[in-house]
This record gives sequence, structure tokens and C-alpha cells, in this order.
Amino acid sequence: MGGNPEVTYSWTRDSGDLVELVAETSAGATRTLVPETEHSSSVFPGYRIAEQGSEVEAVTFGAGINSCSPQEDAVDASQVVTGVQAYQFSGYEPQPEGFTDPVLEFDRREFAGPEQPNLRLLRYGFLDPHRLQLPRVTGDGSFEWAMNYPAADGSGFVADQPNLIRDAYLKRYSAGSECGREFEGVPNSAYARVEYSYQRLSEYLVELLN
Repeated sequence: MGGNPEVTYSWTRDSGDLVELVAETSAGATRTLVPETEHSSSVFPGYRIAEQGSEVEAVTFGAGINSCSPQEDAVDASQVVTGVQAYQFSGYEPQPEGFTDPVLEFDRREFAGPEQPNLRLLRYGFLDPHRLQLPRVTGDGSFEWAMNYPAADGSGFVADQPNLIRDAYLKRYSAGSECGREFEGVPNSAYARVEYSYQRLSEYLVELLN
């Protein structure tokens, strides 16, 4: 397209695993991400982010995922919190008083048999005070993403890929509730909604040939 790129990305891998990701802007700023894999799950690894060599944000885990059984009134729900993992979010000090006890919430039930292990990330919270500069965004700078997935017998469900996200909502952060409850995936209000669509690479290539 001509001209110099606004951001240049480079990364280092070791045996296929990401070791470091570096983003350099045309203005000379450098932002570096380093994974923190201890106690991390495959769908949400920990990380540390530094700008100009100084750490500005980090997510770390002290333990793995704790599982629980669905509550009686949630047994037949399409999404149930059956796993939680506490984490530490550092950065943007001082942190808001309402941003307490952050946990990842998962649905770990089997939807396509034991040969397809399930780990659906339902919710995670984070801090981003810079978003408060966007129109119609208010609050203390704490947010969360809430994810929804197709029901096992519903449209869009893929048996060999049961963890494909259907849509996600960006909303104000709220502290975690009981494990085992039905997950309230569609909020009453949200700042943004993201819809996901998927296509197999083979199908995409066939379309190009046609």
C-alpha cells in the first residue's frame, strides 16, 4: 500500500510456543507481551505486557481451575458455570474498589463425548481506563467480556469443535457469583456485541476456485 506501517509486529517462538510478541509503532513506542503459562488453561493463558520496558499490565494464576456440578435448577441450561479460576490482574494502579476477586468462569461439561474435551470460557474481567474516553462509556474503567456458545442441539453447533463462540458482550465488570449456576450470557445492557462466524479453510479455497 506504500508508506511506512503504523505498527510492526514481531514474535519469537520456541518449539511452536510463543515466547515474546513485540509491537513497535511508527512513533517509536514499543509494547511487549510475554506469556505466563503457569497454571494457565489452553483457552486463556496468563501474560505480562510492558511498554518501553516498564510493565503496565499482567494476568497471573496461582492455581488451576476448580470444578463444580450444576445446581439443580441449572442442570438443563444451555450454559452453566462448572469451573472457576481465580487470577490476579495487575496494572492501572490504584485499581477501582469494585474490581475485586476476579475469576474466569468456564463451562466444562461434555457436549460431544469425552473425545472432544470441553472448556468454554464464559466470562473474564479486566481494567482498561482508556476505554472511558469512548462515547457512551461510563464507569470506573473495569469491564468484562461475556461469551455465548451454540447449544449442543442448536444451530451453529459443530460436534468436533464444541468451543466455537457464537457471540460476546462487552459490559461493566461484576464480581463472580456461585459456581454451578446457569450463566447469564445475554446482559440487559452492554457497550458492544461481537458476532462470530466460521468457515473451514478447505471450503474457502474451493469457493476461490469456483
